[in-house]
Amino acid sequence: MGGLLENAGYILERVQKYEGQEEEFVPKEVFDAILGKCQKQYHELVFNLANAEDSNLQCARAIIVYNAYKDFYSEYNSRESYSRSRAELKEISKLANKLSKALDSASPHTMEILRLSDRIVSDEMLLGSFESRFGHPIYRHETNDGAVAISFWMIPNIIKMIDVFSKISVEAVKWNKPTSKGGAPRDEATHMLVSNLERAWTLLSDAPFTFRHHKSEPTAPATTFCWEIFKHAEPEAEWSKFSTAMKKVIAMSGRKPGRPARASTEKLENP
Repeated sequence: MGGLLENAGYILERVQKYEGQEEEFVPKEVFDAILGKCQKQYHELVFNLANAEDSNLQCARAIIVYNAYKDFYSEYNSRESYSRSRAELKEISKLANKLSKALDSASPHTMEILRLSDRIVSDEMLLGSFESRFGHPIYRHETNDGAVAISFWMIPNIIKMIDVFSKISVEAVKWNKPTSKGGAPRDEATHMLVSNLERAWTLLSDAPFTFRHHKSEPTAPATTFCWEIFKHAEPEAEWSKFSTAMKKVIAMSGRKPGRPARASTEKLENP
C-alpha cells in the first residue's frame, strides 16, 4: 500500500478494524452499478465477472485505506502537530542523550548497584512471573529439545538500547516535517486509492490500466471505473486530484497515461 513509515501501523489498524465489514464501504449494488456502466460504455470489452466479488472487496479495502490516510494526515500532520512534535522530540533527544552519557560515565560501583536488579528479576523469573516488578517482560519459549528457555533484558542490554534510542531521537528531530513547504500539498490519500484500485481493475479486465479523458470526462475503461469508485468514496471528488493521482500511479509503472501497456492500433486521445 505504500506511504510513509510512520502511518503504516495506523493504516493497518484501520484495515483490521473493518475486516469482515468491507461491504459497508462499497455495497454490492453500488459496485454492480459501476460495473454495469463500464460494460455499457465499453461494450466491446469482455469483463471477468467471476472475479467481480474479489474486485468489489478490493475496492472496499482501497476506500478504507483512503479514509485512513485522510484521517492520519488530518490528525498528525497539521502544522500545530508539527510544532508540538518538534518541541517534544527535542526534549526527548536532550534527555535521552543526557541519560546515555550519564550511564557511559558511571563508576563500576554505580553499575554494580544497578545490576542488583538483574538478580532480583532472576529470582522472580524462577517463580513463574511473566513481568518483573520493574516492568520488564520475562520471555518463555520451548526449545527444540522440549526444554523451556527463559530470558529477560538485563542491565547491559537496557543500557545498549538506551544508547540506540538516544541516537534515534537525534535523527527523529530531522524526520519531523511540516505538512507542506508551500505550493500544493501532496495528496497521498487519492494516490493510494488509485494505486489500490489498479488491482481491482486487473481482476475485472485484461484491458490496460490507462488514463484518458476528454474535457474531464473519462474515455478509457480503467479511467471510468476508478473515477466512479472515487466519486463513491469521496462526495466532494475533484477531477484534478483524481487526474494527478492516475498519472502518478501510471508513471510509476513505467507506462504513459494515454498509452496501453501492450501494442494497440486504437487511436488515443491526449490526456
